[in-house]
Amino acid sequence: MPEITTLSAEPRARAGKGATRATRRAGRVPGIIYGDNKEPVLISLEPRELSRALASRSFLASLVDVKVDGERLLLALPEPQFREPTPSQLAAVADGLGVTPADIRRAAIIDVGPVWFTLELASGDTVTALAPDMSELASLSPIGMTGVTVFGLYVQDAGGDLEVRSFAPGGGTPEDPVCGSGNGCVAALVRSERLISGHSYVASQGSCVGRDGRVEIRFEDDGTIWLGGHAVTCIEGILRA
Repeated sequence: MPEITTLSAEPRARAGKGATRATRRAGRVPGIIYGDNKEPVLISLEPRELSRALASRSFLASLVDVKVDGERLLLALPEPQFREPTPSQLAAVADGLGVTPADIRRAAIIDVGPVWFTLELASGDTVTALAPDMSELASLSPIGMTGVTVFGLYVQDAGGDLEVRSFAPGGGTPEDPVCGSGNGCVAALVRSERLISGHSYVASQGSCVGRDGRVEIRFEDDGTIWLGGHAVTCIEGILRA
């Protein structure tokens, strides 16, 4: 059987040269999914993740899991690999976030391609109140982690079932407004620890950096985790020198 590859894609709202150039200026790779007797689906890809996939000799002979549900684009998460953080790693992350190790309810280093130090705090409100030290978090990159993804459940409806924030200052992204792989790691931990009943939930992310993102997570009975959502074009244009 061919190897199955999963890439974290996001839907694009518009086609055309101007929209394509805008996608590239935003630091992403534009793409289109064709086939299955369906309308083409506009997507964008994270360039570093795509480059790693293309570097694999098996990429051109592999399959990529993608699910399109109406206007939603959903992608299957690779089978997550869990590692338990050491006490020193836990202390370093807590220090960078401005919390104590005792404030961390659960944590794991989760590999879904990108590797995120994934941890849960007391609530969604606790997550939005964080004021992390980016220099401290950046020091985690040399030990093989993309960054730190933090989440907390909401007791009452706040537009989402939980809040997520993803910090990767060591890779040049202090805070990702909406992070596919970070949300995938959170979903893996949520499923593993049975933190949410049912087969789906909605995560909020980005409000702390002026965005208001929503990521939908679905759990299949066979263990597959799907994640995705909508993309909205906020501004479009061409800059000429």
